[in-house]
Amino acid sequence: MEMEEEEDEPRLKYQRFGAGSSIPGILKSDSSSCLCVSPKILALGTHAGQVHLLDLNGNEVKRFHAHGATVNELCFDNRGEYVGSCSDDGTVVVTGLYTDEQSKYDYGRPIKTVALDPDYAVKKSRQFVSGGMAGNLVLNSKGWLGSRDHVLHSGEGTIHAVKWCGSLIAWANDAGVKMYDCTENQRITYIGRPKGSPRPDLFKAHLHWATDTLLLIGWADCVKVARVSTRSLAVSAGAGGDTSHLVATPGGIGEPSAAVRFVEIVASFQTDYYISGLAPLGESLVLLAYQSTPTSPDDAQPGHPGAPGKSAKAARKPELRVVTWANEELGTDILTMHGFEHYRANDYLLAFAHPALVAPIRAANTAAGEEGVSFKGGQWVEAEELLYYVVSPKDVVVGRPRDGRDRVLWLMQRDRYEEALATAEARQTTDPQLYEEVGRTYLEHSLATGKFARAVELCPRLLKDAAAWERWVFHFAQVQQLPALAPHIPTSSPRLRDKVYEVVLNAFLPNPQDHKQLLELVRGWPTQLYSVPAVIAAVQRRLATARTGATGVDLHELKEVLAELYMADGQRERALSIYLQLQRPGLFDFIHLHKLYAAAHDKVALLMALDADRALDLLVEQRHVIPAASVVAQLQAAPPAPTCQGGGTGGPDPKFFLHRYLAALFERDPTDGGDYHALMVESHAEYEPQKLMRFLTSSQFYPLEGALEVCRRKHMVKEQVYILGRMGSTREALTLIMTKLGDIEQAIEFVQGQQDDDLWEELIKHSLSSPALVGALLEHIGLYIDPLNLLRRLPEGMQIPKLRDRLVRIVADYRAQTSLRDGCNNILRADCAALSGKHHLEARRAVRLDDLCEGAPHAAMAEPHAHTRRCCVCVDPLLASSRATAVVFFCAHAYHLRCLKQQTSTSGISGPTVEEDDWRTCTGPTLVSGDKRGWSCALCYSARNSRSSSRGSGTGGTRAGAAREHVAAGEIGRSKSLERKARLKGEQ
Repeated sequence: MEMEEEEDEPRLKYQRFGAGSSIPGILKSDSSSCLCVSPKILALGTHAGQVHLLDLNGNEVKRFHAHGATVNELCFDNRGEYVGSCSDDGTVVVTGLYTDEQSKYDYGRPIKTVALDPDYAVKKSRQFVSGGMAGNLVLNSKGWLGSRDHVLHSGEGTIHAVKWCGSLIAWANDAGVKMYDCTENQRITYIGRPKGSPRPDLFKAHLHWATDTLLLIGWADCVKVARVSTRSLAVSAGAGGDTSHLVATPGGIGEPSAAVRFVEIVASFQTDYYISGLAPLGESLVLLAYQSTPTSPDDAQPGHPGAPGKSAKAARKPELRVVTWANEELGTDILTMHGFEHYRANDYLLAFAHPALVAPIRAANTAAGEEGVSFKGGQWVEAEELLYYVVSPKDVVVGRPRDGRDRVLWLMQRDRYEEALATAEARQTTDPQLYEEVGRTYLEHSLATGKFARAVELCPRLLKDAAAWERWVFHFAQVQQLPALAPHIPTSSPRLRDKVYEVVLNAFLPNPQDHKQLLELVRGWPTQLYSVPAVIAAVQRRLATARTGATGVDLHELKEVLAELYMADGQRERALSIYLQLQRPGLFDFIHLHKLYAAAHDKVALLMALDADRALDLLVEQRHVIPAASVVAQLQAAPPAPTCQGGGTGGPDPKFFLHRYLAALFERDPTDGGDYHALMVESHAEYEPQKLMRFLTSSQFYPLEGALEVCRRKHMVKEQVYILGRMGSTREALTLIMTKLGDIEQAIEFVQGQQDDDLWEELIKHSLSSPALVGALLEHIGLYIDPLNLLRRLPEGMQIPKLRDRLVRIVADYRAQTSLRDGCNNILRADCAALSGKHHLEARRAVRLDDLCEGAPHAAMAEPHAHTRRCCVCVDPLLASSRATAVVFFCAHAYHLRCLKQQTSTSGISGPTVEEDDWRTCTGPTLVSGDKRGWSCALCYSARNSRSSSRGSGTGGTRAGAAREHVAAGEIGRSKSLERKARLKGEQ
C-alpha cells in the first residue's frame, strides 16, 4: 500500500514505430545512426549511408543514398526545406526536400557533426558549419565565386557536436564547449569540461538550444545550462571583471553605449548515469539515461557507472528521466528497446524538435492558458506537439508528454478520483465525454463506499442537465440520502419534472429531524416546481399518523411547513390558525399584511397569549370588524392564568387584558362599548384605581348606584364624593370630604361647583368646630362668598392660627377684585364707543347700483324695491333710464347720481370732487369710498346743518323744525323736477 501511494506518474507516453510504419522494414536490413525532426518530416540516417525521409507517422516519403559510410548527423533548417547530412566518408551533403537541388562537400576526414544556418532557405549565402576528426570547425558560405570555407576554430581535438541558433553557434571539442557570435564574428565564451571527466571520445557530447539564449549541454555524466545575456561593457569593466570573453556590439568598447554578450551557467549538476541525449520539457529537462551493471566491483569507477571498456558488462534498459535544473527527479520511465542488452551509451540518441519550433509552441500555449509547456509543481503538462524520439540501432520509440486524458485514466485506475476529476474539468471544453465519464464513475464510487457527503458536493459540479439530475436523484433516493442532496438540487437552469421535486419533499416527512430542513426548502423553492395540494395532502397524512400513533415527537416544524403550504395555496385563514397554535412571532404583521382581521375574530385569547400589547392595538383598531361584544365574551370565557409557586401567574390574566381592552376602547371612542362601562368601573377599581376618577368624570354610561357600591367596597373616598355629587347627595358628599379627607380646599371646590348656598352654610357649620378648618376656610373663601358671614359666626375666644395674615389676604383679594372689576368696565365702555362710531360711519355710506336693469344679478339684493322707488330729487323712478346710475343710503333715501351731484352743488353741500372712476367697484353693489369726505344724503345733510345752525344762532331748533326743513328741501327738489319735465315735453 505504501508503495502504491509513492508511485510516480509517468511524465511521457510512448509509442513504438511498429508494423504500420516503414521504420521496421528499414531497420531490418540496416541500422539507424541518427535522426532529425522538422515540423513536417523526419530524417533518419543509417550506417549504410542512407537518408530516409519519413512523415510524422514513420511512413517513408523519400530516400537518397548520400554517403558511402555511416551518417553521423542530420540537420534541418528552420523552414524544413533543406536537410544537411555528414558522414565518416568526410562529406557533407545538403539536399532540398522540395527540389532536386543537392550540394556535396568533401573534406577528406570523417565529419562528425553539421548544422545548417537556421535561415538557410532564405539567405543567398547558404551557410553551414561542420566539424570532425580534423579538429576544424569550418563555416561554409556561398559567394559570387562559389562556395568557400572559413575555419572558425581549430587545434583542440575532434569536433564532436555543433548547434546553430540565430546568430550563435555552439560546438563541443575535446577541450569543452565554445560559443561563436556570427554577427560580431567573435567567440563569446568557453565552457570547460569538469575535472575527472571520461575521455571525450567515449561519450558523445549533446548540445541543444532550448531557446535563442538558453543552451543545454549534456556530456557523459555532466549537465549544464548556459544562458546568453547582454549587458553594458562599461558596467562589466567597472565591476573589475574579466572582459576577455565578452563581445561588444557596434560602438566600441570605449563608448558608453557599447553592450556585450556574456554567458552564465545557470545550472550545473552531475548524474549517476551517462547521458545519451537531452531536450527541454518546459522548465525541466528530459534526459536519456544509460546505465550498465558491472560484472565485478572493480569494473565500476566512482562517478562513472558502467564505463565502457573491454570487460564484459550487462547493459540495462535505457531510461528517460525528467529532472529539474537542480537535478531533482520528477519522473523516470524505463524503455524497452529491441536489443538493449548489446548497446552502449553512444548507440542511443534523443531527437527533439528544432529550437525554432519550441518558441512558437510555447507562445501559443501560453496565450491559450491551458496547453502550456511547463512543469508546475513537478506535475505533467500537455503539449502533444512536443515529440521525443528515442533511437537505437534497431528501434525508434516516440514519446510525448502525457495529456489530460492519459493522466485521468491513470488516476482513475488508482482510485484517485478527485485528482482525476480536477484534470478532466480542466479539459472539459476539449473532451466533455471524458469529464462525464469521470464524474459518473466518481459518483458511483462515492455512493458505493458510503461517502455520501462527498457525493452530494460533487453533484452540482458534475450534473449539468435535467436528465442527469433526475437520474441521480433517484440514485440518492435508493440509498435514502435525498435530504442531504435536496439543498443542491437546481430549481432553474435546469428545471426538473414536478414529480421529482415532490419525491424530494416527501423524503423529509418520515424523520422528524429532517422537518426543519423541509421547512427551509418549502420557503426557498418556488411553488411552481411541484403540486402544492399533493404535498399538503402528504403532510396532513403525516400529521394524522403522528397524532394517532402518539409518538411524542415534536412536530412544530412540520406544522409550520403545512402553514407555508397553505399560504402558497391561498388558504391564509388555515395558515393563521396554525400560526396561532404555534404562537409564531410576527403573526400580527402577517395579519395586517393579508388583512385577516375577520379570520382572527374568534381567536382573541390566543392573540393575547402571543403578545398582549399588539393584540390590544389590533382589537381596538379593528373594533368594527371584531366587535367588542365578541372580544368581551371570549375573554370572560377564557380560563384564568395558572398560578406559579411564587404567587404570580404563569401568563397574561384574561381579566386584566379585558380591562386594558375596554380602557383602550374608551380612550379611542368614549361612546363605544358603553354597555361595558359598569364592568370598567370594577376593572379600574381592581387594576388601575388611580384612573377611576378620570373615567367616572368622562363616562355617562355606568350606573351610579353600582359605581358607588364599588367605590365604597374599595374605600375610594374621592370617587364616592364625585358619584354622590352626581346623584344629588351633596350634603353626604360634603360630609365625606370633611370627615374622611379633611381637605378644606376640595370641600370649597366641591361646594363652588354645586352652586348651592345651603352647601356653603353646611361647610361653615362643619368648619366652626375646628380652628384649623376655620383658618383654612378664611384663607380660601374670600374669592367665593362674603367673608363677613363667616367672621360674624365665629365663637368668641376661638384661637385661629394666623388670623391677622389671613384677614390681610382677604382684604387684599377684595381690593384686587374691585380694581379688576373697574378696569373691565372701563374697557367695556371704550369698546362700545368705538364700535358705535364705526357703526355710524358704516351707516353713512352709500351703495352705488350700476346698470339697474332686469338682469342685474345683485339689484334685488341691494335694493328690493328698486323698481318702485323714486329719486328724492327728481321724483322719477330709479329705473327711468337703462343708463341711469343710482345711489342708495342706509337712511332709505335714494338718488340718481346726477341728481345727487346737482342737489349737492345747488344746496351748497360740500361733497367730494370725485369722478366715476373714484367709486369702488365690486362684483355687485359697490360702496362709495368710506372716508370722511364721502357722499352724504342731501336731505339728511340739510336737516343736520339746519339743526346745527339753530343751535348756533340760539333759535333753539327742534327736531320738528329739522323735519320741516327736510320736507321743504324735498318739495323744492320735486318742483324743479316737474318744471324740467314740462319744458322737455313742450320742446317735443
